[in-house]
Amino acid sequence: MKFFLTFGFHLKNLAMLVKDLNYYVKFVFNIENSEENFATSDIIALKEFTQNSSFKIGDIIETANLKVKIKDISLKQVDETVRSNQYGINLKGKEGDMQGDLKDSLLTINILVEQLS
Repeated sequence: MKFFLTFGFHLKNLAMLVKDLNYYVKFVFNIENSEENFATSDIIALKEFTQNSSFKIGDIIETANLKVKIKDISLKQVDETVRSNQYGINLKGKEGDMQGDLKDSLLTINILVEQLS
């Protein structure tokens, strides 16, 4: 029994936190009928934007100053190489600054939202 407890303790210490990874998923939240967006490849910035841990069409997301409803979700840039992120692209093709620590992305998840308030 002592071996199991010791082994389990060591496995827990080996777990890596997402914030410590060099690569992550790039999230881009585009606000419909607006040139604003929120883009990040940093889990800390994502959690500051929303406390949601999953995203489905129809979900309501509340941030510090915004309430939005998810209208569509799409995946982009599912490639064999990672992408160096410098900008988040909004629906009109304009570039916005990435939020948080800049990390290379494995793929991009675009989330189209409708502003409710």
